[in-house]
Amino acid sequence: MGRVKVYNNTTAAWGYAAAVSAPKRMKAYTAAGTAWHYPVPTAADPTSTGRLKVWNGAAWERIEPMPVTYRAAVLALSPIAYWRLGEASGTSAADATGHGHTGTYVNSPTLGVTGLLTGDADTAVTCVNPNVYISVPDHADFDCFEARNPWTFAVWIDNHTPNADYQRLFRKSAATGPAKVEILSQETSFLIQRYDASGGYSAVGAAPLTAGRHLVFGTYDGANLRLYLDGAMAAAAAPATLTLPALAGAITFGTDGYWDCFSGTYDEGAVWGRALTSGEIASLWTEGTT
Repeated sequence: MGRVKVYNNTTAAWGYAAAVSAPKRMKAYTAAGTAWHYPVPTAADPTSTGRLKVWNGAAWERIEPMPVTYRAAVLALSPIAYWRLGEASGTSAADATGHGHTGTYVNSPTLGVTGLLTGDADTAVTCVNPNVYISVPDHADFDCFEARNPWTFAVWIDNHTPNADYQRLFRKSAATGPAKVEILSQETSFLIQRYDASGGYSAVGAAPLTAGRHLVFGTYDGANLRLYLDGAMAAAAAPATLTLPALAGAITFGTDGYWDCFSGTYDEGAVWGRALTSGEIASLWTEGTT
């Protein structure tokens, strides 16, 4: 265990706190990485950014920043639900937030496949057959998808069959009727759609998905519908008047039907009750790919 080194103004020397008298100041490592000093800017070193030095029992050394994991970065943004999809067996998809929004693996998707995050050993799940998907029961927390409430949905995918007709990646729907929010890929576009109770809809689309790994984000802030791919905005629109009814159906990754199956791998799905910013989304892409 280390001890913090401080500067003693009286003796003009550095030492650990127990060995010197007040007044004392903490010593920090310069942003340039060249010397130890107390963190007060000078003409020679105009930056006040530094790192603390600690005693390791034998010598003084700087405190290195702790690495930030993708999981920690997601949880720091306070999602409603976060499914890492890293189970090796069973039918339950755990919610990493602790909010209890456990999902179900339906019709035996392949668990424990190689995950899609760089440098993260957590695994993923592959759905390649019709009617194989992940389902999460409705809950009041997911009312964010109703009316004109703000929301964000995110998931990493590995697209095995690009440009296949109508592959649904995500859906939150009414128990009956046409109302829903969905993100899907089809032959001519990659898009988000919002349907109201009468079948009226608004959509925003981008170029079709290519094969391989992608981070997909959809956001809605009450007016602006935005689609992000791999950390960058792919398309945006402002369908200002469409108001959705109650959406009491389950959240699904993939499809619960035979004609719109997504063939590929899912990893790290999450939902927020607000529209994440472009900066937050770009940061998560960077965290997952470095």
